[in-house]
Amino acid sequence: MSTPEESPVARFEQDLAELEAIVARMERGDLALEESLRLFEQGMRLYRRCRQALETAEQRIQTILAQAEAAEPPEAFPGGIERGPPRPARTRAEAPRDAVPGDDELPF
Repeated sequence: MSTPEESPVARFEQDLAELEAIVARMERGDLALEESLRLFEQGMRLYRRCRQALETAEQRIQTILAQAEAAEPPEAFPGGIERGPPRPARTRAEAPRDAVPGDDELPF
């Protein structure tokens, strides 16, 4: 496995700066054909590495977002009380013996 310094993501800024320098040199229009071809080939290699770095970064972001989504706590009511699955309503037969009549209708 590659170290972070060797990864395409770690080299992205450097590769992009090199690619921009090549484009600037070629846009001046004062290069010989052979030099233009050499720089074009080098630029295409840098372009592919930059594209790969962006794809790798996007995959890492998608993985992080998926992990964060899976780890989200249950939705909470205002005031910090977590909302779980709804409780089934108790019938009068299930109510505790010391319950006040009508207790089974209370939401808590």
